[in-house]
Amino acid sequence: NSCLTKLYFSESIRNLGLNMIQIFIPVYLMTSGYSFREVVVFYIISSVFHVALAIPAGFLGAKIGFKYLIFLSVPFFIIFFIFLAPYFLY
Repeated sequence: NSCLTKLYFSESIRNLGLNMIQIFIPVYLMTSGYSFREVVVFYIISSVFHVALAIPAGFLGAKIGFKYLIFLSVPFFIIFFIFLAPYFLY
């Protein structure tokens, strides 16, 4: 029970941090030269990917455990932020 409480607490802090960052992603994209329409298309595409991958992620979480699935999601967030700022690649 204690482990589950720690998992929920950790996930809550992680989601709070990510949501605080994601508030500024549209502002960043707009100041980087993207139009409002392109930002909306970006969010539509990311929402479609989120919905499409939610069910397989649920099955994978049930199979290997949600702690490990959360751990495996970290590299994808790092890759997302690296591709969001392409000047880091040079």
